[in-house]
Amino acid sequence: MSQDQRHKDLDDVRVPHAAAPGHPEAGKQPRTADSAAEIERLKAEVRLAYVGQGDAGQKGVMDHKLQGVDDASSYLAQQSDALGPDLLATAVKIGASAAAGALGVATGGSVILGAVIAGGTATAFELMDRLGRANLPDLDPIAFCSKYETSLRLKWPGSVDLLFARMHTLEGARAIHRDVLAMSQDPQRAELVVANQKNELMDAWINALKAKTQKETDPGDMGTKGFEDSTAGRLHIEGIVIDGINKDPPTVGVNGLKAKVTGLPKLARQQFKDRRVNDIRVSRTVEGRCTIPASTHPGPSFAFGRLPDGTPADPKQDEVDATARAVLARVDGAGTWEEGVKRVWNKIRFRTLRQLGVSTVDN
Repeated sequence: MSQDQRHKDLDDVRVPHAAAPGHPEAGKQPRTADSAAEIERLKAEVRLAYVGQGDAGQKGVMDHKLQGVDDASSYLAQQSDALGPDLLATAVKIGASAAAGALGVATGGSVILGAVIAGGTATAFELMDRLGRANLPDLDPIAFCSKYETSLRLKWPGSVDLLFARMHTLEGARAIHRDVLAMSQDPQRAELVVANQKNELMDAWINALKAKTQKETDPGDMGTKGFEDSTAGRLHIEGIVIDGINKDPPTVGVNGLKAKVTGLPKLARQQFKDRRVNDIRVSRTVEGRCTIPASTHPGPSFAFGRLPDGTPADPKQDEVDATARAVLARVDGAGTWEEGVKRVWNKIRFRTLRQLGVSTVDN
């Protein structure tokens, strides 16, 4: 029987509108021997579509994730800095749930999302054991990706049990069956899984790079460097222009911006162009200026940061010129310069770097 025919047969199942005495409540299907057998068949197909059939058959969701690992490895191949294993393990854990969340939104459902997050967390903990501790040699990106792949193969398949727990009715089993098969077989959704995994590893490497190059910092913080300059392990966005010194309300220009990701090979840096700024889970710094009418000199500057988890970094008043603070306080009626910074962030956060005018990501 073809997959399409199976779905048609399932669609033909009618759910009663009201429960008769002695029958299940309205909207519930009685669990018969036939429906139980059908649920088990759907579970078997979900497992194959989730984990894959290896060399013997079609690709599963995990195969697409492994492709993402392979892609990230090729992008980072020219990176020479070796990083400590503890930093990498911590950085992966920072990005795992965020990346899984992005995948869940794109692929359709909280049930699938829960399984992906569980699988990512299990992989991260397995990775910690495989990377070892701080007294072991540092890892280069290729070794890191290889160990991540091994961890993924060992631990991620177990998260399918979260899906099985929601497949106790024929209706629920059918819905999850469709979603998982779409993730594994539909080319567009499969590509989302690949991209999601690739981005998670790229972000993890950058977070660890920052923690190594800026001593006494953590992969989840901003580091010790100021916000005005690009530094290793961060995404730096610059070129925002606010026209508002003699204009009310101020206008915020966010086109034709520039971006830098210091410390990565050129090919790896370019992978950030088509990602939304909000979804890049690394420390992000943003720099801009206010225009001075009839002047060729740079205007009052401002700079602010965003943590990998998306929360604002503590504002640094000394990195926001006094005149710029006054202008920022009037952006969209902010009231304070700190609130103005948030308004500026909101103007770029849901756009990709390419949409902001970035043609190439510099070092």
